Amino acid sequence: MKVYCDMHTDGGGWIVFHRRWDGSVDFTRNWKSYKEGFGSRHEFWLGNDKIYRLTIHDKWELRVDLHDSEALKYFAKYASFKLLGECEKFKLLLGHFTGGNAGDALVQHNNMKFTTFDEDNDEHGTVNCGVQHRGGWWFKSCVSAHLNGLYIKGEHKDSNVGINWFTAKGDHYSFEHAEMKIRVTV
Repeated sequence: MKVYCDMHTDGGGWIVFHRRWDGSVDFTRNWKSYKEGFGSRHEFWLGNDKIYRLTIHDKWELRVDLHDSEALKYFAKYASFKLLGECEKFKLLLGHFTGGNAGDALVQHNNMKFTTFDEDNDEHGTVNCGVQHRGGWWFKSCVSAHLNGLYIKGEHKDSNVGINWFTAKGDHYSFEHAEMKIRVTV
């Protein structure tokens, strides 16, 4: 399996499984695409099946890096990160928030199953969050973080349709760059 590595941030050793950089890749994808992975060098989703196979062994920590359109940088770190397999709908198991100026926007997404427009596994009773927020994610009902939404730089009027991290800039702000990365912890 080929992966994109970050050997510079926070001591290096990170495997990047999600990257949004320039809006060149549409992240409004179906279940199969998110399972297998898609994208280019600049924008990609590694694939839930590959992320599951990586995180089933060892203990992994998660780092999320965000850049806004004013070139300000934000990050969030979590003590552990694991995806369960497809039979459990790629459920997210997340450890406690360990710090970062972006804040803990993933807390409500912990223990949530992955949802896409064609596979509704969220806890919202009347809406498929994958349709409403235009991208696959570990939705609850629906978001406080969503990095697979539309590529809209900066302020926007629609709540949570962009690359959002509520605890950093609210739900009407879309980040220009975003990365999710994991590394083995000791």
